[in-house]
Amino acid sequence: MITLINPPGLKTFSGLQMHTPNPPLGLAYVAAAVREAGFPYRVIDGTGEALDAVSPYPDRRDFMVQGLTFGEIVERIPSDSDVIGISCMFSTLWPLTRTLAERVRARFPRALLVLGGEHGTAVPEHVLHASPFDVVVLGEGEETLVGLLRTRAAGRPLAGVPGIAVREGDGWCRRGSRPARRTWTRSRCPTGTRSRSRSTSRGTR
Repeated sequence: MITLINPPGLKTFSGLQMHTPNPPLGLAYVAAAVREAGFPYRVIDGTGEALDAVSPYPDRRDFMVQGLTFGEIVERIPSDSDVIGISCMFSTLWPLTRTLAERVRARFPRALLVLGGEHGTAVPEHVLHASPFDVVVLGEGEETLVGLLRTRAAGRPLAGVPGIAVREGDGWCRRGSRPARRTWTRSRCPTGTRSRSRSTSRGTR
């Protein structure tokens, strides 16, 4: 089972809001790719599934967590999950994402933890040294995550997968990002349905 998680958001009452929650479109594209490849999956939107809920942020008194609590997210992860992916699109959310990963690791000690998003792409070495994540997906994640899942299912070393940084013993190995795909024909939609046959441009997510 593959579980994909959009972490909760942060709200501050001491100044300008750092980030307004928005639909996790990138994660939706990844989920559609996973489904199209035939892998069982579950998506947990830590913000969208409890948009009106706020709770204290343990590390800062002037911040609040918007969405599901860490405990609620962990409880929603299927017990048979062996690969758990978490998205972190903004570095301001990294401390929260790292804490969530620590909670997930405590509950799922043998699962493969994968980080996707812009933060990990920018600083993969730091992520692998400072958190429980085993793998960082670099750049766009649809093809890379599916390639990782197929490689793992075949029992081959993950270090051979293009577009990732992966923990190896006390060190790490990086394979360069896959080139961005700007156009496609009859490709997947974020919902997992097929688009029409005309070519379209996805642009930057």
